[in-house]
Amino acid sequence: MPVPPTAHAPVAMGTEAGLTLVLKTESGRDACEAFLAAHHLRSEWRAPSLRLCVRGRVDDLGAAFGLRWVEASSGHLVAQGEVTLPPDLHSILRGVMGLDERPRMRPHLRAKAFAETAAPEGEGCFATDFAARYGFPPGNGAGQHVGLLQLGGAVAQSDLAAYFGALGLKVPEMVLVPVSGGDPNPAKDPRWEMTLDVEVLGAIVPGAKLSIFVAPNSADGLLDLVEAALKGGPDQPTVLSMSWGAAESAWGALELELVSDAFQAAAGLGVTVLVSSGDEGSADGATDGKQHVNFPASSPWVLGVGGTQRWDAKEIVWNALAEQKGATGGGVSDYFELPDWQKDVAVPKSANDGAVRRGVPDLAAHAAEAGGYRVFVDGQWRVLGGTSAAAPLLAGLVARINATRPKPLGYLNPALYGAAKTALTPITEGGNGAYAATEGYSACTGLGVPDGAALLKALT
Repeated sequence: MPVPPTAHAPVAMGTEAGLTLVLKTESGRDACEAFLAAHHLRSEWRAPSLRLCVRGRVDDLGAAFGLRWVEASSGHLVAQGEVTLPPDLHSILRGVMGLDERPRMRPHLRAKAFAETAAPEGEGCFATDFAARYGFPPGNGAGQHVGLLQLGGAVAQSDLAAYFGALGLKVPEMVLVPVSGGDPNPAKDPRWEMTLDVEVLGAIVPGAKLSIFVAPNSADGLLDLVEAALKGGPDQPTVLSMSWGAAESAWGALELELVSDAFQAAAGLGVTVLVSSGDEGSADGATDGKQHVNFPASSPWVLGVGGTQRWDAKEIVWNALAEQKGATGGGVSDYFELPDWQKDVAVPKSANDGAVRRGVPDLAAHAAEAGGYRVFVDGQWRVLGGTSAAAPLLAGLVARINATRPKPLGYLNPALYGAAKTALTPITEGGNGAYAATEGYSACTGLGVPDGAALLKALT
C-alpha cells in the first residue's frame, strides 16, 4: 500500500505502532525475528500467510525501517517515508504492509431516510419474503454452520429477540469470535451492519449455527479474520458471508494477493464464500475518474454478490445514484485475470483500459432501499438495503442446499458458470454507471438472480 504524503500531526516518541513483514518462506523467520529483537521490537507469527506482525515504539520502528509515524485526523497512525531494509532481509521478504492504521473497508448497507425513526407498519420485506421470491428450497439449515466476517460492530440480544419473535422463531445459536483485538461492542458502529447480516441470515437458516468473526478494520485484520474462520476441523463453517470491502485501488498488490490466497484456502476446505460487491456503482465511490470493482468481491475465489431492484413489477439493476441512494457495485477487475470459468460468458471489456479480466459480480439479489429488508435494530423496526443484505441472503440459500447434500458445495464458481447457469435469470435492464445489463452475463448483476429450487436441482 503506497504511503500517503498528506501532512499529519507528529507522534510522540514512545508511542506504539506497528507494521507487517511478509516472508517468501518460513525459513526466513529466524533472521527476521533476530533483526526485530535487535531493535527492541515484538512480533507475532501468522503461519498461513507467512506474516510477522510487528509492534513497538515509533522511535524503534523508525530506526529499524527508516519510517516516520504521524497521526491522521481520525486519530489513526500512518507511516511516512520509504521503507529501508538491510540487504540480508531483501531476499527473504515479499514486502512490508500495515503502514496505515486508518480503517480500510466500509460496510455495504443503505438505510432509508427515515431510519432515525421507526419504519411504518408493513414497510419493507422480511428476508423470508425474498426467499419466497427467489424460490429457495424448503429447510431451516439444521446441522449447518455459517460464518459472518465482520470488521466491527455487534448485535443487541433485545433486537434479535424482537426480530425473530416477529417471525415466530427462536434466536439462532450464535457465537461471537473476537479476532486479533476485534471489538464486538454493541455501543459502537457499525452495529446496523452486523444486525442486518445476522437477522437476514438467521431468518433463512434459523436451525444453523452462526459464528460471527470480528477483527480490526485493516488489511491485517482481514487476513486474520479469514484465517480464523478457516482453521478446519469438525466445527469448520461451510459457508462464509462478508458484507464489507473497498475499491481495488485502495489496496496494494501484495495485500490483494494475500487476501485472495486466503480465500483460495477456503476452496480447499470445501467452504463457499460470498462477498457483497459494493453500493456505489461502477466507480465504487472513487473520485479519480476511473471505474473500480470492490475487493474482496473481485477475488476469483469468492462469489461476488450484486444488487437488483423492483421496477414496474420487474427486476432490474439496482441504481439509485441520482437520488444518492446507491447502486450495485460491479465491473472488471484491474488486478485479477479472467478465470477459466468466466471465459464463455462474454465478460465486458474494462471501461478503464479495454482489457477483459475477472468480471464482478457473479450473481445478485434485491439490494435497493425501496422495498428493502425489514430489520429490528436499535430498538426499532427499520428498512435497510444494500448488497450487504444480498450476500447473507444468498449465503442462506447455499446453506439450505448444503443441508440436502452429503457434503457441502464448497468452491461454487465453476459449477455456477457451468451446469448451474440455467438456474439463474439474467437481469437485462439498467446499469450501474459504466456498465449496462445485457442478456447473459453483465458486470452489474453477474449471471442474474437465482431460482433456488432450480439451483438445488442443478447442483444435485
